[in-house]
Amino acid sequence: MTLTSLYMRLLTAYPQHQFDLTRADSVGAQDDPSTPEVVIVFNHDNECIVDPLTCGFYPCDPLATYGLSPEDAAAIRAYNNIVAG
Repeated sequence: MTLTSLYMRLLTAYPQHQFDLTRADSVGAQDDPSTPEVVIVFNHDNECIVDPLTCGFYPCDPLATYGLSPEDAAAIRAYNNIVAG
């Protein structure tokens, strides 16, 4: 899935969230050279979320925690190239 198609899908499916495209290095997400330069993030309780399958350092249920389907949370993680810890 391309960045544009994923971003548009998220905007359409979750109008209550504010999704943004931002430079990976500005949110501390560029730990790996294969991480894209631009990542998809969203704000939740004034926190910038890069990996919606975690809450802090711990795995979480993205539906209960952020209101995102597990499939969409996995798509964000996959695009952002976040490796599960």
